[in-house]
Amino acid sequence: MSKKWHIWILVPLGLAVVASLAALFLEPLGQSWATRFGGVFFYLMIVAAVLALLQRSLGKKLQSLPPLQQWVVRTLIYAGAMVSTLWVIYLLQVLAFLPWPALQQAFQRRVWVLLAQLVSRPFNPGAGDLFADPRWQSIGAALLFVSLGVALISVLISYVQVRWQESRHRQARQQAELTALRAQMNPHFLFNTLNTIASFIRQDPERAEKLLIELSNLFRYLFQQAGQEMVSLEAEVAFARRYVALLQARFADRLRVHWQVDSSLAGLVVPGLLFQPLIENAVQHGWPDRQRPLEIWIEAQPHKQGALVRVRDNGCGFDPDRRKPLRQPNHALSNLAERLRLLYGDRKLLEINSRPGQGTQITIQIPERAQP
Repeated sequence: MSKKWHIWILVPLGLAVVASLAALFLEPLGQSWATRFGGVFFYLMIVAAVLALLQRSLGKKLQSLPPLQQWVVRTLIYAGAMVSTLWVIYLLQVLAFLPWPALQQAFQRRVWVLLAQLVSRPFNPGAGDLFADPRWQSIGAALLFVSLGVALISVLISYVQVRWQESRHRQARQQAELTALRAQMNPHFLFNTLNTIASFIRQDPERAEKLLIELSNLFRYLFQQAGQEMVSLEAEVAFARRYVALLQARFADRLRVHWQVDSSLAGLVVPGLLFQPLIENAVQHGWPDRQRPLEIWIEAQPHKQGALVRVRDNGCGFDPDRRKPLRQPNHALSNLAERLRLLYGDRKLLEINSRPGQGTQITIQIPERAQP
């Protein structure tokens, strides 16, 4: 429990004790300032204790609800806690005025009457007389109201618990889906890269060694970032450059990639494997004639507290009305679009512009997010 809630409990408790002692030993029972003072803080002490327990058990779980529902549930729970606490105090007053033999002894009865006066006088000077009425001298009636308040709180807490569990399960499913989508790098890339490295072993062993180190660093990055949804743009650009270097080792000067990334965006948090699927898409689907050079322009510029990422190529392009292949589950762009949806909601952040024979441009809007 936080220090803030300790203070809210200890301060009313201390004031209630001081006021109660003053009412008991310094002045007779009645509408004195000490009685009113003690009663108010006795009530606040009980309410603060109840709310502290509720806050401790439900604080983080309430965050799984939308803001409006959080406000409604908090209001109902706190109101129910205050009303239930008040009825518990009223129950004590009922017990104080019941003609129980055990309460007829002078000291015990004085304690009960003192308690009843402390919690009743601050709210209604005649509350003690009200509870002396025979109609109120029923434990069943008081317990009924207390039970209703407790039942309301119980239902609301159960509702929050269920929504919290659903939220956790949904997050777990999304994390599993993101992990699976991130793992779907084309396996042919690995085979082709290994074949390329093998071809350099005898002709240029030094270059083969460098390429092998690049491949090792590339997969080390994949394994290290496997559990992270978001990474810095700087790290993602470095990973994409390694990926491009391995592709260029295979295609030589037929593949040209131009980078234009604003340095102020180095610390911006972006989805992992952001550039690689876009480059893979351009090479696999936009470059049918491998004898003709392919150029790819990669840009990242500040935009609305986030960034605007553009990947453009001079490949074959395609008809925008025929995008059925892009909706296939294992397609690079389809996977990226699904990951963006899971991370940012159903906002339309990925836009594809393409014309046959004129290349393709893919634009992604990255909203601002906290550091990873």
